[in-house]
Amino acid sequence: MWKEYKMKELDPELLLITTKRFRDQLMLLPELIDEYAFEVKQFFKNCKTPLDAINKVIVKIKYPLDRFGNPTDFHYYQAFKNFIWGCKKCYRNDWDYWQKSSETAWLEMGDCEDSSILTAAGLELLKVPYFVAFGKVYKNATFLGYHAWIVTNVLGWRLVETTLDQPYKTIHDIPAIDPGVNCWYVGAIKYEAMVLWNKRILRTWEENMSNPNPVRKLHDYMKASFKEKETKKKYRALNEEYKAVLGYGTKVRA
Repeated sequence: MWKEYKMKELDPELLLITTKRFRDQLMLLPELIDEYAFEVKQFFKNCKTPLDAINKVIVKIKYPLDRFGNPTDFHYYQAFKNFIWGCKKCYRNDWDYWQKSSETAWLEMGDCEDSSILTAAGLELLKVPYFVAFGKVYKNATFLGYHAWIVTNVLGWRLVETTLDQPYKTIHDIPAIDPGVNCWYVGAIKYEAMVLWNKRILRTWEENMSNPNPVRKLHDYMKASFKEKETKKKYRALNEEYKAVLGYGTKVRA
């Protein structure tokens, strides 16, 4: 069952995502959705409908790939130069960095979490109900990897894959789902949500409702390694299934 918490009532320490930013950079999960940042408002300024916002992200946001075509999430930051080759402040995140929506809008590049968080900001501006979903994807009971996507209530609740290589043609191309469960299917792909969240609410799927840790599932997702998320079999399966269902695939074809 889904267990729901109000973000403002949770201990902020439980919502820290420091491991997904640069070293010692304190940030809370809801702060990733900074919809009133100028970059975000500019990005979505011509979007009048939820489909406009969803498709703007799909069209404009490129997936970060290295020169071999493999997904990468390496982030490097330098500031205050003090030598010809060095700086006073230098930080790096070699594996899994979660960008704020304003950062993704500015960079026009991001992985599944980044594009989902930017989509969330667009839906937030339009005052459309939504959740960012963190979870796992499977094909025919085979675990493919960890993944992020959007669920939103537009003519019923729907599952939005933000890494497609072409925009949805109509809102009805976005698969309808039952928000009361945590597993949804697109073709043979099973999306299994561990956590749903937005700026106000955190929902976790709990088999044991007496679990005393409200963010255990969030922390479990955060512990997933880069290799467990950026798997070739995940992208290959997503690309193949979306081509079969919609006629077009995802940005990463593996």
